Amino acid sequence: MECFFKSLSAFIIKYHKAIAIFALLLGSLSFFFVQKLEFKTDILDVFPANAPKIEPFKDFITDFGSNGNLIIVLEARDKDMLSHLDIAEDIAARFDRSPLINYVEYNVFASSKGLMLRNFPLYLDGEGLGLLGRRLSRAGVEAQIKSNKDRIASPLFTPADEMLIAKDPLNLRQLITSTVFKGKAKNFKGGTGYYLSTDGSMMMIIARPIGASMDFAFMDEFSRELLRITAGIEKDYGEVVSLGYTGPFGFALEAHSAMSREVYTTFAGTVVVIFILFQFVYRKRFLVLLLMGCSLFLSLSLTLTFAYFLFGGLNMASSIVAAMLMGLTIDYLLHSFNSLEDEYRESSDIAKAMEASFIKVLPGVVVGAITTALAFFSIVVTSFKGLHEMGLVAGLGVFTGLLASVFFMSSAVVWLRPYIFKANKVKTLNDSKFYNLSWLARPALVLGAVALLASIIFIPSIGFDSSPESLGIKNSQAERLGKKISSMVEQKNTPLIVIGRGESREELFDFYGLIEEKIAGLKLEGVVGDATSLSLFLPPPARQLAAIERLSEVRSSGVHLKENFFYALGKYGFKIDDYYNGYIDNIIKAINVDTLIGLAQLEKESDYKAGFFYNREKLAVASYLYPSDGETGWDAQALASVERSLELLGDKVVITGLPVITGSLAGTIIKESSLASVLSLLAISLVLYLSFRSVKKVLLILLPISLGFVYTGTMMGVLGVDFNYINIGVVTLIFGIGVDYGVYMIQGYNTGGLKGLRCSSRSVFMCALTSAVGFGSLMTMSFKGVASFGSIVVMGIAACVFAALVVLPAVLTYIDKRGENCG
Repeated sequence: MECFFKSLSAFIIKYHKAIAIFALLLGSLSFFFVQKLEFKTDILDVFPANAPKIEPFKDFITDFGSNGNLIIVLEARDKDMLSHLDIAEDIAARFDRSPLINYVEYNVFASSKGLMLRNFPLYLDGEGLGLLGRRLSRAGVEAQIKSNKDRIASPLFTPADEMLIAKDPLNLRQLITSTVFKGKAKNFKGGTGYYLSTDGSMMMIIARPIGASMDFAFMDEFSRELLRITAGIEKDYGEVVSLGYTGPFGFALEAHSAMSREVYTTFAGTVVVIFILFQFVYRKRFLVLLLMGCSLFLSLSLTLTFAYFLFGGLNMASSIVAAMLMGLTIDYLLHSFNSLEDEYRESSDIAKAMEASFIKVLPGVVVGAITTALAFFSIVVTSFKGLHEMGLVAGLGVFTGLLASVFFMSSAVVWLRPYIFKANKVKTLNDSKFYNLSWLARPALVLGAVALLASIIFIPSIGFDSSPESLGIKNSQAERLGKKISSMVEQKNTPLIVIGRGESREELFDFYGLIEEKIAGLKLEGVVGDATSLSLFLPPPARQLAAIERLSEVRSSGVHLKENFFYALGKYGFKIDDYYNGYIDNIIKAINVDTLIGLAQLEKESDYKAGFFYNREKLAVASYLYPSDGETGWDAQALASVERSLELLGDKVVITGLPVITGSLAGTIIKESSLASVLSLLAISLVLYLSFRSVKKVLLILLPISLGFVYTGTMMGVLGVDFNYINIGVVTLIFGIGVDYGVYMIQGYNTGGLKGLRCSSRSVFMCALTSAVGFGSLMTMSFKGVASFGSIVVMGIAACVFAALVVLPAVLTYIDKRGENCG
C-alpha cells in the first residue's frame, strides 16, 4: 500500500498541471448537466417505486387527476362573502381568461346546468322528493313567492339576493343543495351554489392549470402568471377580499418555490459560513480557500451529473445531498491539506512533503471515505425511492469528493505552492494544545456512562411519524388554507379512495350502485363519517328507480303548476317576464322524466369535476371516504372494516389513498432501514479489519459511532424528535460520518501514541465543524422532513465528536496506563 501511495504522489507531481486543467474542464462540462436537474417535490417520489400499495394510488392520480387542481380561496375582510359575489365573479373570470388555466369552476349549478337541472328530481332522495312536491303545490308556490317579496323588502336585501330570485323564483336551488348535497349544504350558503364557508366569510374557486406540477418549466411560467393575476386583484379588491392558494397544485407551487429557492440559498449560506471558518478559525489563506472551493465545485458537479443521468433529478430526500457532501468533501480536503502543509514546513520540498503526507494520512482518508460510502450505499437496499436515490448519489459523491481532494487539490497545491506556502509560519489550530483532553479521562468515562443510562429512559420514547404533514413545509400558507377548506366542507382528514372498474359502461354503472350501497352501510355502522362520490353528478341506479316511482306524487301535487306560478307572481306584484315560461316548462319536463340516466349521458356533459369521480377511457369510478372521527383519522380497525365490507365485491374494487400508503409502509421502512444499518455496520467493520488487521483497533474505531448512535437517540428522546420517511436514513449516515472520526483518532494514536492524538483531534474537530455547518444548513429549509434530517445529523455529529474527542482518548489513556502497570 505504501508503494501505491508513493507512486500516486510521484504521478501527481509529474502531471499536476495536466490533472488540474483536465479536472476544471470536466467540472465545467458537468455543470452543464447540473443545470438540467429537476427537483421533484411530490411526496410519492420518496415512497417505493413499485410497491403494491403505491401503484393503485399512482393509477388513481393519473386516471382521475385530482392532484392537478389549484384551489383559490377568497376571504372577505368584513366576513360577508355573500355581499361580494360580484367581485368573486370578476376574480373567477380573471383566472378563467388566463391561457395557462384550462377551466375555472366556483358554482355547482354553473357547471351542472345540463344533466342535473334537466333531471334534478332523479338526484333527490325520498325526503327531497317530498319537499319538491310541497314546493310545487299551489300553497307551496304562493308561499315561496311571498317569501321572495319579503326578502326584497328586507333592509338586508343584497344584489346577490336579487340575482338569485330573478333566476330561480321557486328557490329550487336551495332544495337541491339541501338534499342532493346533504351534509354539504352549508357549503352552498343560501342555495346559491357558490362554494362558501359555513359562516359565509370565505369562498372557494377551483382552477385547473393546463400543465403538470412536475413540469418545472411550466411551474415557473405559471408562478409568474399567478403573481400577475394576484397583483391585479390585490390592487383592485385588496381592501375587500384577501386571496390565497391551496389544493394539490397550491402545495406543489409552494414546494416548487421553496425548493428552487432554498437549494441555492442553503448552498450559498453554507459557503459563507465555511468561508468565515476558514478565515477566522482555521486561519487558511484565501488562495487555499479558493482551491478548496474549486475542489468542492468539481465534486458536487460530478455528483449531480451522476444524479442527472441516473434519475433525471433530485427528490425531497436526495435534494439534501449537495449540502451534505460539502461538509464531507471539506473533511477530506482539510485532513489532506493540513498534513501536506505540516510536511512541507518540515522539508520545504513539495515532492517529499506530498509523499510523506500521502503515506501518513491518505490511508486513513481513503478508509474513511470507503466506510462512509458503504454506509450510504447500504441504504440502497431499501425499496423507498427517496432513501434509495439519496444513498446512491451520496455514495458516489463521497468518492468524487475523495478524488477531487487527492487529484485536483493536490495538483493545484503543487502548481501554486509559491503562493500557498510562505516563508513565515502561519499560526493555525495545529499549534494549539486545546485538543489535549487526556486530563478529562475519568470525568469523560463517568459522563459517558451517565449518558448511556439516560438512553435507557429516553430512546424508547422515539416514535415514527408516518403522516404526510411530517414531510411538508413549515408555516405553509397552503396547509393553513387547506385546513380551513377542510373545516369548510367538514372533512378534517385525508380520505380513503375506493376505485371500481367495469368491462362496459352498463356493468360499471351497476357496479357503481353496489359500491354506493356498501358505503351507505359503512355510514350506518359509524365507520365512515362522510363520503363524496359520483352521486353528486350521477345518482346511483337504486336512487333513480325510487325517484321515478315517487314522481307521480310530485306531478299530482304540481298540477296546474304554470297557472299557479303566474297567478302568485301577479298577486305579489312581480313583473312577468318571458324567461319564466321557459323556467316553468323546464321544471315540468324534469318532473315528467321516466327513464334512468347513465354514464353515456354523463359523458355528453362538459362538467370537469365529474372527471374526479369517473374516467370514461379506463371505465373506472372513484369514491372518497372520510373517517367518522375527523380528528384521529383512519385507524387500523376502521381500515379493516372498510376492506372487509368491500372485498365482497371482488378484485374490481381497490382501496387506496395516503392512509393506506402511510399506514402500511411505516413498518416496511423501519425494517428496511434497520437492515441497511446492520449491513452498513458489517461492511464498515470488514473494511476496518482489512485495513488495520486488529479486532481491538476495529472495536476502538467503532466506539465513537456506537456511543454516538446511543447519545443521538437520547437527545432525540429528550427533545421529542421523531423519525419520518426522510430522516430515518440518518441512522446509517451517523455510522458513515462517525467512523471517520474514529479512524483519524486511531491512526494518530498508531503514529504517535497519546501525543499523536493532538494532531488527529484538530483534524476531527475541524472536520466535524464543517460537517455540522453543511448538515446544519438543512435545518433552515422549509421542508419539515429535510429540516429534521439536518437537526438529527447535527446531533449525531456532536455525539460522535464527543465520543471521539473525549471518551475515546479517555479509553486509550486507560489502556496505556494499564499497559504501563502490567509492564
